[in-house]
Amino acid sequence: RPTTRESLASNTPPTPGGAEKAYSTGNAAAAQGSAPSGQRTLALRCGIGYGWVPHADTLVPTGGITLEVCCRLRSSVANHGTLVRKNPEEGRDSYNLRLSPGSYPQWTIQDASGIHTVVGGLPVPIGPAVHIAGTYDGTTQRLFVNGSEVARRETAGGELANFGGALIIGHGNVRSSSEVFDGDIDTVRIWRGARSADQLSAARTRQFASAPN
Repeated sequence: RPTTRESLASNTPPTPGGAEKAYSTGNAAAAQGSAPSGQRTLALRCGIGYGWVPHADTLVPTGGITLEVCCRLRSSVANHGTLVRKNPEEGRDSYNLRLSPGSYPQWTIQDASGIHTVVGGLPVPIGPAVHIAGTYDGTTQRLFVNGSEVARRETAGGELANFGGALIIGHGNVRSSSEVFDGDIDTVRIWRGARSADQLSAARTRQFASAPN
């Protein structure tokens, strides 16, 4: 559901010369059938435009978070190819799942103690579908690729920082063209709580008919 243009603080980012797709947190569409209540599912081709979801506190859950993205990379990442970023304003993102230069997966969260980042040791390949997930339980930050843990970091900051702002899909800082993801994003899932490697591995290729949270 498109909404009127306002400022970044009120969740409507400007479009830097590209197409924009707006989705309400009240809408959810899956590839087949309807997505379960509380889960947002989106198919989006990136590189020309991006998707965004207006702020809701449920997008910055307390008690931990899991962010999952199924994607397909079209070209090697020279700058930062952002998959999902909560709040596009610099220094005010609650979390950010993206590919760093060289196509390495990167998971960033911000809590009371600051900004924390983990990076995988192997680049995401060009062409095949890849499942990338980041989790945070208030003390430990983990990054997974295709269900396998590739990086972790211990923190002591507690809950995620919540600055409001839109959830951006396929782009990072929308005032710049350097953080566009060049590829396809098939599914985005945000869970309350940190899911385990076994849970991620078992469910990464499944379509849900219902969800516990």
